[in-house]
Amino acid sequence: MSRVSDALARVRESALLQPEALTSVHAVDEDGGLRGVASLVTLVQADPGATVIDVSDIDPVRVGADADITDVAILMTDYNLITIPVVDEERRLLGVITVDDVLEVTLPDDWRRRDAAEPPDAHHGDAW
Repeated sequence: MSRVSDALARVRESALLQPEALTSVHAVDEDGGLRGVASLVTLVQADPGATVIDVSDIDPVRVGADADITDVAILMTDYNLITIPVVDEERRLLGVITVDDVLEVTLPDDWRRRDAAEPPDAHHGDAW
């Protein structure tokens, strides 16, 4: 069983992952089966000697590879998720969908061509 300290070490070594996608750690068994999901915050706050599975949600929200993007968006909204694991029929982890992935698919193709929106307080204090 992997310890929290081991999981955090692997997070430190995961230079290829985009930092914004690294919000949780997915505990898998030797066959790649999803055993649980632990948020990075939970791992940082946990006893380093605890097992990852002990601080994980062992029945995490997950979707199949054929999930509809609308259903994925609704699940992520309902459960306030930044990522959601994708599993097969045997619950083997196939990948992870991020909120950015959902936005890329659901927003219009030309959404990036707009001018950036000003922050709501952009003109606050102009009278000073």
